[in-house]
Amino acid sequence: MSERRYQRWDRSQVRQHKLMMVSFSLLVATGLPLRYAGSATSQVLAQHLGGASMAGLVHRIAAVGLIVCSLWHCVYLLGRWRRRQLSTAMLPSREDLVEVRDTFRWLFDPRAPEPRYGRYNFIEKFEYWAVVWGSVVMVATGFILWFPVGAAGWVTALGIDLAKVVHGYEAVLAALSIAIWHMYHAHLRRDVFPMNRLWLSGTLSATEMRHHHPKELAALEAAEQSEAHDDSPQPAASPLAAADSDDSGGAVGGV
Repeated sequence: MSERRYQRWDRSQVRQHKLMMVSFSLLVATGLPLRYAGSATSQVLAQHLGGASMAGLVHRIAAVGLIVCSLWHCVYLLGRWRRRQLSTAMLPSREDLVEVRDTFRWLFDPRAPEPRYGRYNFIEKFEYWAVVWGSVVMVATGFILWFPVGAAGWVTALGIDLAKVVHGYEAVLAALSIAIWHMYHAHLRRDVFPMNRLWLSGTLSATEMRHHHPKELAALEAAEQSEAHDDSPQPAASPLAAADSDDSGGAVGGV
């Protein structure tokens, strides 16, 4: 018997993540050799990419991909908001501070219980908003570096130099964050290795939900039990409540 699965990402979210993944990987692969062009490693990488000119061209194409992905995500969120289906689960809350406290207790106190997370834990929220902030910074500074002559009309020479510095260091920070922080938590951790397949299917199994998002699973199961045992007529759920339920991961399969 196949295990029940729960929908957490819709098809649009899965595709947005894939475009972001490809764009970001190309930006790192082509940007860092240009940023550290003097190193022997960068020169070897640039040669494999077809030279500095080709690396620059691919870097700009990947930048367009990042911009398209960012705009796509904004339009997606706007569409859900207009349909009154926008979930607020990714917004920071006081519960995040409780999760931080419980997580550190669990890490350093063998007697402490394992923390119980809901729809998104504080790590996932941090990563999401870091991507939002990083994308804004990289796109803004990238345009200045891409079109320095046009930017000179409204940015001083110091501003262009600062854009170069910020763009370079933000790129290094983003690359290290994805390589170490995101890859570990999403794919390399012992309880998810060799990968979390959410980015491929948009779903998690009941076992994965119970381990990673027990509060969310408990809420879903409680709602299902309430519907199953309550035969009295019920008013239709509001569009926002229905959207939050759907966006939070309704059951989509399993026998």
